[in-house]
Amino acid sequence: MGMLEDIRKWLKEIPIWQELEKVPSKLEALEARVSALEDRLKTRPGETCNKCGEHTMRLKEAGRVMGSFGNRERLDTWSCTNCGHAESRVVRFDVN
Repeated sequence: MGMLEDIRKWLKEIPIWQELEKVPSKLEALEARVSALEDRLKTRPGETCNKCGEHTMRLKEAGRVMGSFGNRERLDTWSCTNCGHAESRVVRFDVN
């Protein structure tokens, strides 16, 4: 067993091995953070759907910005994750 102890001591002196020993605790911390973020997303409702009334409208696609300086707009596509209703919305960018 003396040989195994020597190998363990030698490995602990290698910087990359020291970092590898920290991976399990870092992984657990990251999993907890991701889980907390997913829970927060569940409690953040989207906008209200005009068809079904649920707060499940989400931005599906942001359109390309068009127009000249001071008069720019974008056509976005929104869809309801509950009933499938989709609508287009114009977003205007005013420059003061």
